[in-house]
Amino acid sequence: MRDYEWKSNLSGLMRSFIEMNHLAGLKFEQQERFLQHFDHFCFYNGYEGESLTREMAEYFIYEQGGADRTLHDKEVLLYRFAEFMKQRGYHAYLPEVRTKYPPGQHIPHIYTEDERRRFLEAVDSCPHTPNSFRNTVDPVLFRFLCGTGCRLSEALNLKIADFDYCLGAVTILHARSIPISTASMQAAAAVLIFFQEQSGEKWTRALPTHISGTIS
Repeated sequence: MRDYEWKSNLSGLMRSFIEMNHLAGLKFEQQERFLQHFDHFCFYNGYEGESLTREMAEYFIYEQGGADRTLHDKEVLLYRFAEFMKQRGYHAYLPEVRTKYPPGQHIPHIYTEDERRRFLEAVDSCPHTPNSFRNTVDPVLFRFLCGTGCRLSEALNLKIADFDYCLGAVTILHARSIPISTASMQAAAAVLIFFQEQSGEKWTRALPTHISGTIS
């Protein structure tokens, strides 16, 4: 629903709610799809005015059923949207979050200092790769990921203009600014200078991995 046309009387508030979450640095993709479905639901069921009633919320969440995970996500989303509305002076019913979220099966692994050191040593000693800048970029890239906790896709899509050397920070997705250590900033600066010397104005990406400047 990338080209979705908003229709209901609540659509303006929904889009403001989505924009607020994007500005906070959230991807909010699934939640945006749910809100598009809710907008469609409100319009075609004839709900008018700028209010969120109990009937609207519960009919949308539970009428079509679904997995516990889906019901829980809808409950949380409409609860947060209702809070957003009430903060702006609109009448909104706060749905009860009563569906238990299924426990996840993934157990995260937290690296020890020794594991992190050995991992970075392995990255530093990778064999040379032809037609690639991986041997230059990867040591900086993985240290950047360890130091900031940002997603791999966020790091690979960084632009040179996203680095602020004066503030010692980098802007992720034009939304949130993350401070990074002096050592990390110096390492990133060395890589950027290397690419500028190699290519002039050819690339805008901060961490290209392939000689063409694209992600491989």
